[in-house]
Amino acid sequence: MTETTIIDTPVSREFTVPGVGQVRAEISPASPAGVVVYSLRGHRIKGSVSMSIGYALYSDAPTTAFIGYGIDPGDDTYPRYWADRLTVNGIELVSSSNPVVLSDTARDADGFTVEVRRSGCYGHTETVPSATRIRTTAVLEFVVRDFAARDDLAEMWRRAARRAAQELLPGRRDIVDDYTRTIAAAEKDRDDARAYVAALELIASDAELPDSPTNVLRHLS
Repeated sequence: MTETTIIDTPVSREFTVPGVGQVRAEISPASPAGVVVYSLRGHRIKGSVSMSIGYALYSDAPTTAFIGYGIDPGDDTYPRYWADRLTVNGIELVSSSNPVVLSDTARDADGFTVEVRRSGCYGHTETVPSATRIRTTAVLEFVVRDFAARDDLAEMWRRAARRAAQELLPGRRDIVDDYTRTIAAAEKDRDDARAYVAALELIASDAELPDSPTNVLRHLS
């Protein structure tokens, strides 16, 4: 993967969003985990959106982004506990891995869709009213378009892949350890079976036994 220079300074933008009006965005430098935070303020819009490259381990190019509502701390904090979650029409949204195809913003508005949900009961999420979904989607289309135009997407992709690999490693190491224990147990069972076969072959032959057949087999246990 080609090395690129990451954009490491904060940036301010102002979007004119049809049906919403002016939305100001304070954009953070990219974090070591490959996350850029858009702090948004506008009419009935406040809070942050975290953008990162999606499916970084499984794609050949940075073509997909994840939208998270709030400030992604770069660890395993549950999204409903992220700080400064995006609030639209008074509804606080929740999501950590809302995937969007970056090229969708180059098409008509109908080509851009995004999941808009809020916290529900018992840890579940639920849909929001239509007006909130439409307003959120309109604003996020501009956010995603701005993110897709970054000059450092290749580096963002690399950082996202590194984060994903770091998150997967403990579980995959546990799987290797499980296989190692399984193989060790299987090898012991195989060696015991070989010894039993050898004892049976000795008993079945004409060779003189060192002990009674029962004791020859008992010594294996």
